[in-house]
Amino acid sequence: MEYIKTFLPISIAFFGVFFVYWRENRKQFQEKIFELKLNAYKEIIEHFGVLFDEYFLFIDEFQEFEGSQEEWELIEKPLFVQYLKKSKNLNILFYRYSALLPENILKMMNEIISAFIRQTVTFYELKSNQPHLQYEYLESKLYDFIEICRQDLQVEVLN
Repeated sequence: MEYIKTFLPISIAFFGVFFVYWRENRKQFQEKIFELKLNAYKEIIEHFGVLFDEYFLFIDEFQEFEGSQEEWELIEKPLFVQYLKKSKNLNILFYRYSALLPENILKMMNEIISAFIRQTVTFYELKSNQPHLQYEYLESKLYDFIEICRQDLQVEVLN
């Protein structure tokens, strides 16, 4: 009986301390994951947004160009090489965060990166509406991406 009086309070204290320690570690881990995800999303969205803005400048140049198709192709080739390199650099972000981000986010990232690459390896004919369609598609995908990032972070719940 004396054994139970001693062992019971010690075991209850031990389990209480263990439970609090486990819960606090889990909470700290969750906070760290949240912070890493938030920083990842900020970096990815920033890179996507900057390249999207640059693509808008390209569309603007495309619309206002008044030369021939051959002249456009001479101007276009160096631009496409530059955009292609920037688009492929987005893969770095994909691989950097592939272990951290959920599958649906990675899938959408891959779609956006593919769209950026596709639009930079396609030579557009003057008077074509293809660049505008691609721009609208990218814009839609970017807004969708931002929204699923917000959902993953549960921004509405936190606000």
